[in-house]
Amino acid sequence: MRPTEYRLLTYMALNRDRVLSHQELLDKVWGNDGGSLDSLKWHVSALRDKLEIDPKKPEIGKHTSELQSRTNL
Repeated sequence: MRPTEYRLLTYMALNRDRVLSHQELLDKVWGNDGGSLDSLKWHVSALRDKLEIDPKKPEIGKHTSELQSRTNL
């Protein structure tokens, strides 16, 4: 697992009971490095490939809207 994937998974797990905005994830996981929305999407996809039984039907990091993600861990 890549370091950014680990930080993302950890943050999502620690906040699994609430909806997280894309901006919050970028701020908390990338911090001053200033990650992009494309990078966030890529890392979520990489986590799904590693953790999901069927990545095409994700249970982790479900999107509730274009601006929010819900973690089901």
